[in-house]
Amino acid sequence: MNGTRIVGALVASFVLVAAGCGGDDETPDASPSETETPMDDESVAETAPPEDASEPPAEQTDPPADEPEEPSDESDGADVQVDSSSSVGIAETSLGTILVDGDGMTLYVFDSDDQGASTCYDGCASNWPPVTVDGDPVGGESIDAALLDTTERDDGSQQLTYNDWPLYRWAQDSAPGEVTGQGVNGAWWVVGPDGTPIRE
Repeated sequence: MNGTRIVGALVASFVLVAAGCGGDDETPDASPSETETPMDDESVAETAPPEDASEPPAEQTDPPADEPEEPSDESDGADVQVDSSSSVGIAETSLGTILVDGDGMTLYVFDSDDQGASTCYDGCASNWPPVTVDGDPVGGESIDAALLDTTERDDGSQQLTYNDWPLYRWAQDSAPGEVTGQGVNGAWWVVGPDGTPIRE
């Protein structure tokens, strides 16, 4: 009888001990301060991503453009022998020795004038400006002064003549010694120092 009581007491003690040890199986969360380590500024700098290599390089300045070439002073190899104080002079050109004005621009005669008064007016005079002078004409080197004279135009201006041919410039000649008006319409010609038109 006493043995039974002792066994019962031991069983009861075990149950109590087990009950006292039992509890929630949940484990409290760890403190954030224990699991997270804050990154200092140096760490952030060390781990910053590198610059994007795909970005285009800085804009480059284009190289300066080539300097334009200076225009040539040559005009069909002309050797102009005249100065601006002269009304007319000469030049050596591809057509030989011909008359030019004080700026070296080629002078022409017009067949229709036939060594008389000018017949070139209005549109004709726009393309073939007459050479006019104030006062007596002045001849340069190799010019026969006896062949120099003037003729009066309709507007009263005095047009230079040589050997009785009224003299003109050609509007499309752009440089001293050019002879692009030679033979235009089969009627316009450069003229030699002797006053003879050169029809070549």
